[in-house]
Amino acid sequence: MLKKFANSTANGLVNNFTIANLLTILGLITDAWNNYLICNGLRGWMPLLLVWFVAASDLDGFIARWRNAETKLGGVMDPVRDKLFACSKFYFLVSGFWIVKHTHPYLIPLIAVVYLFLALAEASLLLIGAYGVWKGYKVKPNKWGKSKMVWECVLICFIISPLFLLFPEYLSHPVSLTVLIIMPIRCLYLALKSIEGHWAEIELEKSKNMQD
Repeated sequence: MLKKFANSTANGLVNNFTIANLLTILGLITDAWNNYLICNGLRGWMPLLLVWFVAASDLDGFIARWRNAETKLGGVMDPVRDKLFACSKFYFLVSGFWIVKHTHPYLIPLIAVVYLFLALAEASLLLIGAYGVWKGYKVKPNKWGKSKMVWECVLICFIISPLFLLFPEYLSHPVSLTVLIIMPIRCLYLALKSIEGHWAEIELEKSKNMQD
């Protein structure tokens, strides 16, 4: 029995040892480490380059499909990495509020509500994905979720992160504030559409199982 367990574990490790999964794991570790450094006061180009690297690690799904090496482990880790990447950067906005509140205090409630709902939507997507895996349903990323991730990557990599890490004095600029409100609203809309799509897939899987 012990030998069977060892063989099963070894086969699982070998089957999941892919370039895409290694890239996902590296992205997870890098993002957690970078968040720790940023929360402890690190600013400048180095943390920004790490943010860009983690965003680039989202190519893991493309690599897995290209090499025909998709695994269940990768399917679980990929959304976790995406949520960690997206939601942890809301810290930038929370910290940036202390700058904005002195010049545009009336915008604080609006920005806070938008990002709060976006964080809740991200958490809901993660829970729905976990529920699908637990039930054995084939819940795959839909076009809404992919579009949301693109918008979030643009927002985080080229707007939020540079402003917070390199040019915090421009956080209170009217153009910056407008972008920081409008783009997350778009991301929130795409997140809600993605939730709707995933839930429809789960209901379809349920009905198929009942028919079987």
